[in-house]
Amino acid sequence: MNIVKKLLLTAAGIAASAQALAHADHSHSIGGVFANLMHQLTEPDHLAMIITGVVVAVVGYKTLKNKKSENSKDF
Repeated sequence: MNIVKKLLLTAAGIAASAQALAHADHSHSIGGVFANLMHQLTEPDHLAMIITGVVVAVVGYKTLKNKKSENSKDF
């Protein structure tokens, strides 16, 4: 692995670990599962990531489905 890849992986690791400190007080975890779920669905940053994940999954599924149908037409 060359030095550029190592530096990029290190920078990505540092950036990802900083996000772990986003909720220093952890007050949303006191209320249990329902409070945690409501926190995930009402905070804009969490909701944006959920929506992004769903969109990526749908687009990926449609892309793979189209590629499979194109490959089956070749035979």
